[in-house]
Amino acid sequence: MPNSTTNPPIEIRLRPSGLGSWWPTAASSTGSGTNKQAANDTTLYYVSIVVPGSCFISGISYLAGATSTGSTVKASLHSLDGTLLGVSAATTTPTASTVLNLPLTTGYDLTGPAIVLVALTFATTDKFCAIPAYVHNGSYAGSVTVVANTPATFTPSSTKFTADMGPVAFLT
Repeated sequence: MPNSTTNPPIEIRLRPSGLGSWWPTAASSTGSGTNKQAANDTTLYYVSIVVPGSCFISGISYLAGATSTGSTVKASLHSLDGTLLGVSAATTTPTASTVLNLPLTTGYDLTGPAIVLVALTFATTDKFCAIPAYVHNGSYAGSVTVVANTPATFTPSSTKFTADMGPVAFLT
């Protein structure tokens, strides 16, 4: 996938805002994220990421849960109002507590600073590492209903943060 001619690629991984120094290496271990089981293929889980300047976004990565069922996952990039900006192809979920990079089918030139939403949807019930209540500090996180495993434009919940719903994810 070609890089943008307008904005530089992201050279560091941008992660959800408001987490301070907390960053898990595994789900369900002390001090780490929640081992969240996806409800079904019609649930999209999202989290906000603050992007400090303009950049080219080529993918989304996330931390898998402590167990994996071998489902498939799609990642999507959205504006803060839920407008779909980019989506990945369906990819088999990784083994336990592994980071999976999901390249966007078409990279996205983001004009920053901005807040974007990163979202995951699974083909079947599988697990991912989610942000627990005790580390929340200003990020948006929640879930919405979508057509079966199909990322689309959505309206974020009126509740800004719902514990154990926002995936531990970052932009690449």
